[in-house]
Amino acid sequence: MSKRKLKEFVGRRQQCRRALQATKQELDYVLRNDNLANNCVEIDHVENYSNLEVNCNVTRGNSSSSDNDNIDEHSTTFLQCTSSSDCSKSEISNDDTIFRQLTEWALKHKISHLALTDLLHVLSMHHPELPLDSRTLLATPTSTSICQLETGQYCYFGITRSLSKLVSFIKPFDDKIELSFNVDGIPLFKSSKLQLWPILGLIKNTNSSIRPFVISVFCGKNKPKPIDTFLNPFIEELSALLKHGFFNDNKHFQVNVHCFVCDAPARAYLKGTKSHTGYSACDKCTVHGEYFKNKVIFDSLISQKRTDQSFRQQLDEDHHISSTPLLNLPINLIKNFPTDYMHNICLGIVRKMLNTWIGGSLRVRLPHQKVTTMSQRLLDLKRRIPIEFNRKPRSLEELKYWKATEFRTFLIYLGPLVLKDVVNNAVYQNFLLIHFSVSILLSEIHIRKFGIELVRNVINVFIDHSKTLYGLEFMVYNVHLLSHICDDVEWFGVLDNFSAFPFENYLGQLKSLVRTSTNPLQQIHRRLCEQDLFISRSSNQNCGIKLSLEHSNGPLISGQNYRWHKQFTKLHFRCITLSLVSYCKADSYVLNFSRDKVIEIHNILTTIDNSTYIIGKEFLDYSDLYLYPYPSSELNIFEVQNLSESFKLWAITELSSKCIVIPYKQHFVAMPIIHSLL
Repeated sequence: MSKRKLKEFVGRRQQCRRALQATKQELDYVLRNDNLANNCVEIDHVENYSNLEVNCNVTRGNSSSSDNDNIDEHSTTFLQCTSSSDCSKSEISNDDTIFRQLTEWALKHKISHLALTDLLHVLSMHHPELPLDSRTLLATPTSTSICQLETGQYCYFGITRSLSKLVSFIKPFDDKIELSFNVDGIPLFKSSKLQLWPILGLIKNTNSSIRPFVISVFCGKNKPKPIDTFLNPFIEELSALLKHGFFNDNKHFQVNVHCFVCDAPARAYLKGTKSHTGYSACDKCTVHGEYFKNKVIFDSLISQKRTDQSFRQQLDEDHHISSTPLLNLPINLIKNFPTDYMHNICLGIVRKMLNTWIGGSLRVRLPHQKVTTMSQRLLDLKRRIPIEFNRKPRSLEELKYWKATEFRTFLIYLGPLVLKDVVNNAVYQNFLLIHFSVSILLSEIHIRKFGIELVRNVINVFIDHSKTLYGLEFMVYNVHLLSHICDDVEWFGVLDNFSAFPFENYLGQLKSLVRTSTNPLQQIHRRLCEQDLFISRSSNQNCGIKLSLEHSNGPLISGQNYRWHKQFTKLHFRCITLSLVSYCKADSYVLNFSRDKVIEIHNILTTIDNSTYIIGKEFLDYSDLYLYPYPSSELNIFEVQNLSESFKLWAITELSSKCIVIPYKQHFVAMPIIHSLL
């Protein structure tokens, strides 16, 4: 037996070398036994053993990696030998395919390294070209650069590194790159104080839907301190990009800062100002709060606006705690820090209103029976929520577990229906004020139609009504900050342009990269490096037309001069999914562009020239769901009934949006999905 050290992992070259040696031994055996007639290999055509490329499938009794160093001459061996000129291209293609498929599968399903290594050992018997270790397949880095801070450690990834990968398959507008940034803290484990503070970036000016990218990650049991050391690498690189731009494939891109999207505590920490519980906490105006019933409230809506110059000069000493390193960036430290509606409105105001109705003071608290009625209505709506919504409605008994998307769904879509005829008229109209305002600020079409000034007035009425309805203790930081949100919309556009929702979604994905409590930063760095090799284009949502589930039993329109080609059950276009009412009722309603008619889809068809049409029925009777502060029909929200008996035909270019249609008493309530409006 050979005394050489047995290798635990055998590379591809070594496997091919040993397979070639086994081939030579087999051929020598054949020649010695003079038995060429029954052998599959023609020796006359073999001029040189070194020109053979061998693919061997070896059936062994023991397949451990240590046994690969010695080829058992008694084992059954099947050989397929071809010249290198004939098979090299196909082998390279097959090798690349299996490598790519395995890597994408492992990353998509978050397969552990141990499980992937075991799989590679199984596959190696049939694909000897594969490595035997997951770290080789995924190109896992062997080292991580870690910097020490007073309260923990951080790893800096960089901005340029991510831009180089992203710009290669997205197309920013006008050779410019608008970058939005987010800094936030998230707990890493439920039973530990360990937390992550990542700096995330996001390219804003592109049609592609891409996820944020990691610039830096801090891990410790407290906030990153000193903040100057934590932010300096980021500030230095960003300053250079703002000054010189970014080059990719000999193309120059101008880099601009779009905004910093943070919640109130993180925003105050970055800017070195008073937190949201301070008397001078507002970073938009100089209002001074008052202490009332164990909380700081902000009663005034008229105060002097802060400016970038006044902030840099620290004219309001009560507002500032320390100097921020962000002063070194050529940005507007007031306007470039907009109010994020996810934290301010969804998790702030809407949650506070619901908690007040359920457990507030007796003068505004709802009876248990009414809360139960609201909960039952929410549960009854589950089957009517379209696929575009990540979360279905839950009972108010689970209110403390609601996520920001659930509060948003309640505010924009479900609240006007769930609260109707349950709460008193004053509470209902107060809710409609903020529902109407936010619905407008989420849509460019509605903003152009109504104007910002109208929304600003409605918001001020909501704040005044809330003070009267819920008392002075309701006028906390989030309610006051709502009065400034129209200024941010004037600067940045619709609320989703400066929302924390994409960052918050990615924070959960980033947290899931940590599998054990040992060396979390190293784990995050290595998982992200593995993902960088195969940037998934699935995150770049395809908003083109995609048809699926072909059928042949749908209704057709007679007498039309169309040559129907195929019928389908599902249609995906403009980033929404539509289906037949017989397949899924929740996804089968749309709004007609020209007549504002709600259509129930009964068939999806294509013509010979690949034009796409829908056949359906439209509702005939329409009325308003509410009249205050403006009729709901102004937002294309209707009570509908009396579905037509005859079918009609529409081209998909005639559709303006997808709709939610919900049963209500003896009729239905239809409302458009705002992000699908054209």
